[in-house]
Order: sequence, then C-alpha cells, then structure tokens
Amino acid sequence: MILPTDNGADLLTINQATGATFAGNVGVAGKTPAYGLNLAQGTGAGNKIAWTDGTPDFAASIYASSSTDKLTFATKNASNVETTALEIDTSQNATFGADVNLGTARVLNFSGTSLQLFHDGSNGLIMALLHF
Repeated sequence: MILPTDNGADLLTINQATGATFAGNVGVAGKTPAYGLNLAQGTGAGNKIAWTDGTPDFAASIYASSSTDKLTFATKNASNVETTALEIDTSQNATFGADVNLGTARVLNFSGTSLQLFHDGSNGLIMALLHF
C-alpha cells in the first residue's frame, strides 16, 4: 500500500513483510516534524518513547518534560510502576534515581579535578593529587 503526495511521490509505503517506510520526517502527537522523528514535549503516554514487556506492561520510557525541559529515562520498579532512573537538566546536570554501579576495575574520574575513585573488586582506593 502506498500513500502518495499531491505530486505523485511516495509519502508512506506500508509493506506487510517489512513494515512502514516514511519518505520524510515524522511528527507524533501533533508535532510538526523538523527532524527525523519529532515528539511533543510532555510526560503523557503520547509524548514518550516507550518499551513494553510481553504482557504488555510498561518496561521503560524516555521523554522530555514540557515544564522543566528535563530529559527523563524511566524504568519499572519491582511493583511494575514507572520510576525515574535518570534525569538530565538543561545545564547537563544528571540526577540518578538510585545507586550508580561501575564494573570491576573501573575508575570514576571527577572532571576538572584530580580526584579519582577506584575499586579492583576487592579493595577501594581514593586518589587525589594535591597542589600546593
């Protein structure tokens, strides 16, 4: 099935085997598309990119709040309720909803300082280069 434009170009092609192909940008929830995929800002279901599990219950989402401009990454908690995992604000500050875990033998460097946190799986080390 092909949906053409007024000048005959293919605007949308729907193929049962491969899905849908759009000829240009796509806007969701009334958003005029300026990029490949545009969603209107907001916290409602129509403003999110969301994943569901096989049930299909909520599993995860990404959205940008229209009131705070924060980019939010959410996952479900043990009670299957959407819970904020990470928020990034307009100053690029990140707020994590819980612990931040690093793999074994990884270093956490604090930008603009000489402070490092390191754990090798058995021992922890805090390093700081002092300037006098």
